[in-house]
Amino acid sequence: MTGAILIDAGHFREVWRQKHAPRFEDTGTPRNHVPPSSAVLTTVTAIHETVGRRFPGVPIRWLRTYYYDSEPFSERKVDPHGVQHDFSSGEPYANSMRLLEELRRADHMAVRLGKTKFSDWKIGKSNRYSPVFRQKGVDMKIGLDIAWMATKRIVDILILVTNDTDFVAPMKLARTEGVVVGIYCITAKPASLLHEHADLVILAEIARS
Repeated sequence: MTGAILIDAGHFREVWRQKHAPRFEDTGTPRNHVPPSSAVLTTVTAIHETVGRRFPGVPIRWLRTYYYDSEPFSERKVDPHGVQHDFSSGEPYANSMRLLEELRRADHMAVRLGKTKFSDWKIGKSNRYSPVFRQKGVDMKIGLDIAWMATKRIVDILILVTNDTDFVAPMKLARTEGVVVGIYCITAKPASLLHEHADLVILAEIARS
């Protein structure tokens, strides 16, 4: 049996930020929004082991893990107060680029990138503006890769790390092609539609690095 893992990085990073990100002592807000590559790689190892236990006696050859993300926004923007922000400088940008580069160098890991687009400014505490970004093309790449691997019979089992119901349609296609589709759920519970259209749902945590 051949398997592949598809990680929705936006989902992974948000869960990591909520549960594991180091925080400022005075405010309790996350000090770093980007997980270390070890958190991703250790979670991949946990998926290998957990799924293997679901199929005792059936060896699984893991083709690779696909990590779907976007490079961080790197342009300059001026907020409504007239303050210029250089998004290519500072720790958040450096941490994001470091994560992607380390994953690119990891064994059996493919990094698939969409685009990060600036959307708007939102005003927060102390009347300060913060940017709103949107990822473009990431969901499409995940859906197309699910369809490609299923229809070409490249894999027998697909494990998705996501909680996005936009992937229900490609999941259903993969199942009609005979592929076993699983959800590795790192939230409190999976979306009901994902649970309905998956062959197996594994409730787990992001593995601590």
